[in-house]
Amino acid sequence: MNQATTPVPTPIAPHWSAFIARNGPHTAGVPLVPLTTDRLRLRALTVADHAEVFDVLGDEPTTARVSWRQPDPESARAWLDRRIEDQRRNGLSMWAVEALALGEMVGLCGFFSHDGVYETELGYVIKAPLWGRGYATEAAQAAVASALQAGHRLYATIRPWNIGSIRVVERAGLRLDESTEDDRGQLLVYRSR
Repeated sequence: MNQATTPVPTPIAPHWSAFIARNGPHTAGVPLVPLTTDRLRLRALTVADHAEVFDVLGDEPTTARVSWRQPDPESARAWLDRRIEDQRRNGLSMWAVEALALGEMVGLCGFFSHDGVYETELGYVIKAPLWGRGYATEAAQAAVASALQAGHRLYATIRPWNIGSIRVVERAGLRLDESTEDDRGQLLVYRSR
């Protein structure tokens, strides 16, 4: 393929046809949220979400496995402001994950764009007391399906010991592509195909 050719997005798995019917197809440059699944709603973050974002990102058990922990309200505010700007600029970012039955934010899921990188990084975190309910998988599947439909190329980086997170990205359709290292050790890189 020459550089002037637009890449063809990865096809969406057949089980996502109901999701796409409910949320509609997306195109690049169009905001990808809100998204609704059977149990969750993913929506853009707002400044009003500061306390809930800090509840998630400031909680030690919840964020022990993510590199973007925010230890105090001020750092959580700065993180939130960057995510709101990402959403405004790119049409995608990290999003609030709300459990419809609970009526509250249970975590965050979405994407990080990095300057000079043509792929978009998937990220997610669910409050520790709610682990094991499938919220991370359901949110990641919705986010990935929407981003792929819009033509984004996706990747996720995971520590090899984080078996739960590996299962989430595999169920969302990403596949192990390579292993690399950073200053904290080995990283597995999963990519959309």
